[in-house]
Amino acid sequence: MRTDKLFSTLIQGSIGVLSLCGCSDKQLDESQKPEASKNKDGNYNILFILNDQEKYMPELPTGTDYKGRKFLREIGMTFQNHYSCSNVSTPSRSAIYTGCHITETYMMDNTNYPFQGDMDRSLPTLGDLLRKAGYYTAYKGKWHLSKDDTSLEEYGFSDWQTGSDGKDRHGSFQEGYEEDAAIAGEAIDWIQSIGKQKNKDGQSFFLAVNFINPHDIMYYRNGGIRGILETGSAPAAAIYTKKYPDAPLPATVNEDIKAEGRVAAHAEYFSNWNKMTGHTPLTRQGWEDFKDYYLNCIQDADNQLQHLLAYLKENDMLKNTIIIMSSDHGEMMGAHGLKGKGGFMYEDNIHVPLVIYHPEYEGKRTCNSITSHLDITPTILDMTHSDNKKELTSALKGQSMMPLLDNPSLPHRNMDGALFVFDMLSMIDGKFAVSPFDRTYKIHMDKRGFLRGMVNEEYKFARYFSPKGFNTPANLQELYDNNDVEIFAKGSDETDNLGYYADKADALFRKTIAERYNQKLNYLIEKEIGIDDGRETAKYVGGLDPYERK
Repeated sequence: MRTDKLFSTLIQGSIGVLSLCGCSDKQLDESQKPEASKNKDGNYNILFILNDQEKYMPELPTGTDYKGRKFLREIGMTFQNHYSCSNVSTPSRSAIYTGCHITETYMMDNTNYPFQGDMDRSLPTLGDLLRKAGYYTAYKGKWHLSKDDTSLEEYGFSDWQTGSDGKDRHGSFQEGYEEDAAIAGEAIDWIQSIGKQKNKDGQSFFLAVNFINPHDIMYYRNGGIRGILETGSAPAAAIYTKKYPDAPLPATVNEDIKAEGRVAAHAEYFSNWNKMTGHTPLTRQGWEDFKDYYLNCIQDADNQLQHLLAYLKENDMLKNTIIIMSSDHGEMMGAHGLKGKGGFMYEDNIHVPLVIYHPEYEGKRTCNSITSHLDITPTILDMTHSDNKKELTSALKGQSMMPLLDNPSLPHRNMDGALFVFDMLSMIDGKFAVSPFDRTYKIHMDKRGFLRGMVNEEYKFARYFSPKGFNTPANLQELYDNNDVEIFAKGSDETDNLGYYADKADALFRKTIAERYNQKLNYLIEKEIGIDDGRETAKYVGGLDPYERK
C-alpha cells in the first residue's frame, strides 16, 4: 500500500498552498527569481536531491509533464555531460557521498549480497565534512550503504527515517511508488520543524533527499518468464496508465547482443539480468510498454519533487538554498537491446542528469564540460563559506564544479576525462549459481566483467578484465592480451567499437587510438586511484575465493 506521509503533512497545515495532485504552474513560476540572501552564518542551505536509475535526457520526452525538472532547468544550470563513476546503487552512492572511488570506499557491490559488507564508519563522508564546515546535516530516503542501520549518525547524517517496514528503502518491487511520497513528506516536515529553526539559530543546513524512482523499472515485467527477484506490471494507479507514442525508443533497440565488436561482458550481463529480473522484452510493443512505465515512474517521482520545490518557493527559501539534483546511474531502456544498469560504458547507463541551482547565478544555462560524480563532494564543500574547506577537500581527487558556474566553457575534465570503475561480482557471470548450503553466489572468476574506463570530449575507452586479472597494460600487446577493449567516439551511436580492428581497413587508426587512450586511462587511474592491483577485492566478505565457481 502506498505510504503517503505527504498527506499527513498537508493535513497538519504546514503546506496549505499545495495540492496532493501536483503543483500549479504559478507555484513553480521561474520568472520571479528572489534576491540571494545568505543565512546568518554566511552560508546557504544545500538541498541535494538524488534520484535512482534516471538516465540523462537532453530534452524532456514529448508527452511528459515533468514540472519539477523543468523548473530546475529554468532556474539553474544543466550539466549536459555528467557521468557516474561507478555502477550500480551502492557503489555509485558510496562515491557520491564520500568523493572517493570504490577502490577506497570498498563498496563494490550492492549491500543486498552476502559478500558486500557495510561502508566503513570511519571513512569521512560528505556529512562528516560538512559538519566540520559548520553545517547541520540531515538525510532522508534511500541509503543502501549498510544493511541494518536505523540511524546514520555514525555516517555523519542526522534525522534519518527508515521505511514503512522499519528498514532502509533500498529499492525493492514498486518501492518507489510506495515510498517516494513519504520521503517527500519527511523532507518537508524536516525543513518545517528543524531546518527553519536551524536557520533562525544561525546555522545553515544540508539536507539529502534520496528518492527511489524511477528505480521501480528494474522490476517491471509485463508477461514473459519471471526471474529470481519479485517482478510484475505497473501499479493499479492512474498515473501509470499514460502512454507516450511520440517519445521514441532508442535507435539501437534491436542491436544483436553478440554483434561484431561487442565485448563478452555485454552478453554475460544480458543473461545475468534476465535471470535476475525476468526476460528482456522480445517485441517492439514490449519495449514500448517498458518505456511508458519508465517515463511514468519519473512522473511519479517528479510529482513529489514538485511538492518539495513548491514548499521552498512558497516559504521564500529559494533565496537562501542551493539545490542540486542528480541520479546515481542511468537506465538502458532498450538501448543496444539492454534493460537495466551495469558495468558497461553506454551513454544510457552512465550519463546522468545534473542540475545546480544557486541563488547567486542566473538560470536557463547549460554546461557542456565533462563532469563526474567524483566532483560532487568537493563541489558542495566549495559552496560553503568555511575557512577550512581547503583542508576538508585536500584528500579528495574530484574537482569542484563551482568555477563552471562562473564560466560554463571551462574545460574541466574535457581532456583528462572522467574515470569509471566497476568491480561488481554479482553481474559479471551470466551463468552464476546460488549455493544451496549457504545461499552465496558462485561465480566464474575468469569472466572479463570488471571494468576501468574513461570518457572525455573525444572518446570513451574501456578495459574489461577478470576479477583475478587486474593489470596496467604498458603497450598494445599487453592491452589486448589481458583485456577486452572498447572504444566509442563521443557523440556516436556507440555501435562501432573502435577497439575492435580485425579485418578493418582503418586498423592502424584504431590501434593508434587504443594505444593513446590506454596511456590516458593509465594516467587517470594513477591520478585518482594510485596503484590499481585489485587489493580492494580482499574487502569482499572473505575475499574472492569463497565465491569462485570451480
